[in-house]
Amino acid sequence: MISVRLINKVLSDLRDITGADLLLTDAGGKVLAAAASGSISEKPSVLTAAVPEGESGTVQAGSWYIRRVADADGTELFIAAAGEAGELAARVGSSEMEALLIAAREKTDKGRFLQSVLTGTVPAAYIHQEAVRLRIREDACRILFLAELNESDCETAIQVFRAVLAAARTGGMIAAADASHVTIVYETPRKDREDALLLAHTLLDTLNAEAMIPARIAVGTPVTKLEDLPGSFADARMALDACRVFMPDRKVIACDRLGISRLIWEVPASLCERFLRETFPEDVLEELDEETMLTIRRFFDCSLNISETARQLYVHRNTLVYRLEKLEKLTGLDIRKFDDAMSFRIAMMAHERLRQTGKSDSFTGGYNYG
Repeated sequence: MISVRLINKVLSDLRDITGADLLLTDAGGKVLAAAASGSISEKPSVLTAAVPEGESGTVQAGSWYIRRVADADGTELFIAAAGEAGELAARVGSSEMEALLIAAREKTDKGRFLQSVLTGTVPAAYIHQEAVRLRIREDACRILFLAELNESDCETAIQVFRAVLAAARTGGMIAAADASHVTIVYETPRKDREDALLLAHTLLDTLNAEAMIPARIAVGTPVTKLEDLPGSFADARMALDACRVFMPDRKVIACDRLGISRLIWEVPASLCERFLRETFPEDVLEELDEETMLTIRRFFDCSLNISETARQLYVHRNTLVYRLEKLEKLTGLDIRKFDDAMSFRIAMMAHERLRQTGKSDSFTGGYNYG
């Protein structure tokens, strides 16, 4: 679908060049866009009626020159121009509109092609055939981005993402993965993780600045074959799911930078429950208040450094030590020691994964979140 803003710009530029007034109408004479220096006396429906069925040339009606705009999908449009250069303006305008329609259709076709490829169910022969038809390179290095948004923001986000790719002057495809996710496939000359993260931040920042739309973006694994895109898409989707549970404040995440989050996410829920049961008394994590949980998280963020943690929490060092000793009495783990800290950290992540996902494979004891 061509934006009205783009059509108006083309007509306005053509009027500035030729001095002719221009109209774009549908078959019924409804004006879709116009660029005229004054009011138009003729009814547009009279102008479109002047073009015989099947006529592909220029038809003159009074001071107006009208041409049918050819479109492969059967949509009938008309371009009308008046003025000394009216005939030329009508011919050029018709050509420009046809080019825009072709470009818009190719974007739509590429989006549908990307959607079909991401399902992982289409044969390689189909991928090759469509890539040739749509003039898509098959041997390019590509990086897949998956953006998670509100359902109402997807269409606007797609337009913003297209503008970013156009500014980057590189090949790319964009398609809605579902009602709340948009997939962007970006062609790049190299598999550079830092470049990919930089572009992800650019996409996110542009979306926030231009449309004030909040989003989260995951970066998939780089691929060099179109048929490998489903695997990259699955990696990006997993990264979004894991990020939502373990790193809710993170807005950009690469699937190869999940660290221990990937391990915990892929461990069966039954094993997570068993680990929790063996590590803590039942539901002990549920008994910890917000102040204690904040202390624990900040202590881990500061690499178990008591002085730095106390400074960031604005508490005395002895106060922090008292809190950690109280936690040890409750849980049996002294997180000042590396092994106990590691066990506690993994247990927190397992607990959060079960709480957020509500999944349970088999265990029906005290840590059943099913």
